[in-house]
Order: sequence, then C-alpha cells, then structure tokens
Amino acid sequence: MDKNVKNAADEYRGVDVNVSDNDKVNAELVKEETAALNNNPRDNNLDE
Repeated sequence: MDKNVKNAADEYRGVDVNVSDNDKVNAELVKEETAALNNNPRDNNLDE
C-alpha cells in the first residue's frame, strides 16, 4: 500500500459508500449505484 494514502477511503470511492450503509449491501443497492454511475463502476465523476 502506498505510504501517502492514510486510509482506504482516501483512495477508493467504494469504501465511502460501504461505510455510509454500514456494510449492508444487496443486489438492489448495487444496481442502484451502478445506474447512478452510468453503468460504469469506475466512473468517479457523477456531475456530468
């Protein structure tokens, strides 16, 4: 792991999502998040 990264939330957007829902994930939530990301789970720019 990179020494400049203080924790995983600084590097991985999905960690924030996982923390916010208290580690509770189901197929419906995954589908909703994927739709919000325009079917690209690697897209971090939701404003466009």
